[in-house]
Amino acid sequence: MNTRLLAERIGYEEPQPVAIDQVVARVTAGEVIVLRGCLQELGYLEIFHSVIRKVFEAFIGADKTEAVMSRGIQSLHLFVSSTQLTEIAKRLQTELATISMMMVKKVARDLLGVKGDAYAEESRNIRIFVPQDTWAIGREDYLQFERERSRGKLTLHGPHTDVWGYHPLNVINVWAAIGPVLPDNGMSIWPELFGRIPPMGEWHVSRTDQVLGTPFGISLDAGDALLFHIGHIHGSRINQTDQTRFVCSARFTIGRPVLFDKPWYSYMSIDDIPNRIGKAKPPCATDPKRPAVPAGNIDTADRLPAPVVFQPGEMPGTLVFESPSLGIGEIRPLTADYCVARSQDGVFAFSRRCPHEGGDLAAGYLQGNQVYCPAHNLGIDLHTGQSPCRSLPKIHVLSAAESADIVRVAGLPSAAVSG
Repeated sequence: MNTRLLAERIGYEEPQPVAIDQVVARVTAGEVIVLRGCLQELGYLEIFHSVIRKVFEAFIGADKTEAVMSRGIQSLHLFVSSTQLTEIAKRLQTELATISMMMVKKVARDLLGVKGDAYAEESRNIRIFVPQDTWAIGREDYLQFERERSRGKLTLHGPHTDVWGYHPLNVINVWAAIGPVLPDNGMSIWPELFGRIPPMGEWHVSRTDQVLGTPFGISLDAGDALLFHIGHIHGSRINQTDQTRFVCSARFTIGRPVLFDKPWYSYMSIDDIPNRIGKAKPPCATDPKRPAVPAGNIDTADRLPAPVVFQPGEMPGTLVFESPSLGIGEIRPLTADYCVARSQDGVFAFSRRCPHEGGDLAAGYLQGNQVYCPAHNLGIDLHTGQSPCRSLPKIHVLSAAESADIVRVAGLPSAAVSG
């Protein structure tokens, strides 16, 4: 077992070092751990970049490829069209299939010292998220890729558990950064519900009336690998940065796969990698009937805060409510279309629906003077109503003034106040 590698537990607090021989047990118990410099330690970051360079050259030419690689792979969106990127992603899914499986085998055996049975998903999970404003230009190309290859590759995947995606119950995810990952373009993890399954909505994501708590984001350098257990609710963060996020992910089990129902994806013994890769069709290729999905064992719809109790104000389109009913850090519904929040700087009133895909901001969370959508963690400035994504419209921010333990909100439609 390699003991030089730095492992860190991450979450809401500052990262904490973890002994490498404790990583598997602690991830299985629900901790989220980063192996710093994992791909460099294995000698695989250079291998990934070599293959990626060749694929880039095939689609955008040598000059643009050199510009991308010299500036950093996070600059990819500056040099490719959406059509080119979808074709690049398809090619990389094939070209990096064996390499990604060899990577996860070496993580398990060589770095983590896993003994006995371990199985890896025979997968091709390359995940490239360009900045949202760039994505919006090529939206139709990316959505067509989604229809062909599913979500989470070039398009966002909302809060979900991989159990809903028919994976074994004892999976550890390995999420390896090929380029830098920033808190506002990476992944969100909702740790409060580890091991619990809320009701599933469309597209194998959490039902929209669920309140999952406050997630934390991920910060990785190129070569770092994030490890987390399948029991975690996780999902894509909308890319609200100016950098492309480039990740390769894989899954493996400790012991033989533990199934809720019948097999669906192909999991093979990691000791058979690479010789038996591609030798057998996965169950999903031969059986059109999908396995059952575990029923939800927790329903968090009742966690949505109760609406603020208000009275119509003196002027049309105004209302008032008592200041103590809204604590610092709280978001509460105001009407069907608006909500209110209190930060350290005071009270804000704003439209309730996220401009991205309509998520309920009353179920979101505050960081400073920003409200974050619970679906894809878009951050919106409550002073201006603007997110970092200029391709998305602003939300409507109302006037909210506080005096003598009363908050007065102005600018609402009269029907909202009377209703």
